[in-house]
Amino acid sequence: MGSDGGMKQNIADIVKQIHRLPTLPVVYAQLERLIANPTTSARQLGVIVAEDQALATTILKVVNSAFYGFSQAITSTERAVVLLGFNELKHIALSISVLNYFKNDIETDEFDMRSFWRHSLGVGVCARIIAQKLGPHSGTNPEEAFTAGLIHDIGKLLAHQFMNKLFLEAIRICSWQKITISDAEKITLGFTHALLGEALLVHWKLPPVLARAVRYHNSPQIYTNGIAFSLVSLIHVADVFVRALEIGSGGDPFIPRLCIAAWHRLGLKPSHIKPILQETEKAYREMSGIMTLF
Repeated sequence: MGSDGGMKQNIADIVKQIHRLPTLPVVYAQLERLIANPTTSARQLGVIVAEDQALATTILKVVNSAFYGFSQAITSTERAVVLLGFNELKHIALSISVLNYFKNDIETDEFDMRSFWRHSLGVGVCARIIAQKLGPHSGTNPEEAFTAGLIHDIGKLLAHQFMNKLFLEAIRICSWQKITISDAEKITLGFTHALLGEALLVHWKLPPVLARAVRYHNSPQIYTNGIAFSLVSLIHVADVFVRALEIGSGGDPFIPRLCIAAWHRLGLKPSHIKPILQETEKAYREMSGIMTLF
């Protein structure tokens, strides 16, 4: 525990030094404030979404897709809010806002940004499918699962932006030593992207359950208590599945060892694997066309 605490302190110091650390997307912050008010109406939320044309367009594309399966065409943001629900809207808005903020990060030969986002979107899609398939037993709702999956590796983007040389060295070490990117980051950065991602989400004051999922998705075996373990487990399993499907790349070519505790927490069975993988591939193809990555 002592060494982990020391790494967290180092990250806190680094975060303070990064003056260009991104702030929480404005539209998301507005939606969050309104949703916290019990008198807020769907019309009010629809107006806020409509003011951001890019966000509104993407949300309407998403809710009209087969991914959601609504039986009627949805042409207004207010109607989208009614059908999605307030919290689901908030999660989708956060996902789109984060994607739009970071998608123009500079790509390098060592770090393929397009491949990174394909992997991230794939994990989000797979996590949502698992949550839907398991229902309440998964311990989390599908939109929360999608958001957590999309941003699970967000710490890599911060490392790439603000500690570029050390992060790229970690990627090279992955290839040379045949180790995971997390293990390579410990060598070059002194901590992992998961810890840095958690620091960003805490900075943004996002729900702790999302921060825990980002922090522990690579090591769910050391976080087996509390409500957040359900989401941690779900993102871990989705990450393993998407790596097995070879959708994009998280920076290294390795498939993490599946954590048995996470598998059992979700109540998954071997018979679930094939349909989850098939549905993930199909849904990813559709969503990658809607949520334009570049």
